[in-house]
Amino acid sequence: MPDRQTNFSSPVPSPQQDQTLDRALWHAVQYGDLPSVRRLVGMGADVEALNAQGMNALHLATYYGQIEAYKTLLAARQMTRLTQAVFTREQILAQGGEAVYKRNAA
Repeated sequence: MPDRQTNFSSPVPSPQQDQTLDRALWHAVQYGDLPSVRRLVGMGADVEALNAQGMNALHLATYYGQIEAYKTLLAARQMTRLTQAVFTREQILAQGGEAVYKRNAA
């Protein structure tokens, strides 16, 4: 399961809270409640968490024809992946990657 996004104004959700957030996300997606979808993703709901039928929030948005919810979830998933892929100069150098950093910085 991918790392959770953290809303820095609230504590990190516990696994039980994560499941509650995921269920709430599935419900919001089903009914096309975009403000709730955005809020829940920001709180740490997992876009790729699977329900009992093996469907994630993107699957549900497609199934229920919630196009705007689908676009929102897709953007959220991509943003999560991008933030996980970004490394700072210090992280690269800590891994002994000075040459990689210099090449990418040029």
